[in-house]
Amino acid sequence: MPDLQVIAHHTDFGLLIEPILKSVSEITGYQTTLFYDVTDLNPYLDRNRAQYNAAGLIDHYEAGMKADKNIIITDVDIFIPIFTHVFGLGRLGGKLAVVSIHRLMPEFYGLPSDRDWLSQRIKKEIIHEFGHLVNLRHCNNYRCVMASSNTADDLDIKGEFFCDDCRLLIPK
Repeated sequence: MPDLQVIAHHTDFGLLIEPILKSVSEITGYQTTLFYDVTDLNPYLDRNRAQYNAAGLIDHYEAGMKADKNIIITDVDIFIPIFTHVFGLGRLGGKLAVVSIHRLMPEFYGLPSDRDWLSQRIKKEIIHEFGHLVNLRHCNNYRCVMASSNTADDLDIKGEFFCDDCRLLIPK
């Protein structure tokens, strides 16, 4: 079974992420493990935007990744230049994606903290970015995890599973 390494940028993420890894492994078909890394992300900070450049982070770290597929989970707000923000970024066929929980937290939108809701959003975003790493594009099926999510509401509406069409495209 190929491996998917989830890298928590802060050690306190473990309690949040660890419970969803089994589900991520079952859905992706990849053996999923959790590692911790507290690398300084400040070189990717765009001070004008007060956000971190997701593409720059991937460019820097991707070559050093040892697992088949890798996803960094961070709490910093991330962007790519053509969007105001992204929940995550994964390049088609790449080895590394990044997911930010910053805008996944209900508190960001003035709502009360909800650990279960946050966990569900994180799981969907991890699986979505994994899909890009295995060459899946955005899907027009709004219930498919590969549907594009421009807002947290979009993320909440879609499911956590690949639709039948997308599932068939995942390499075994």
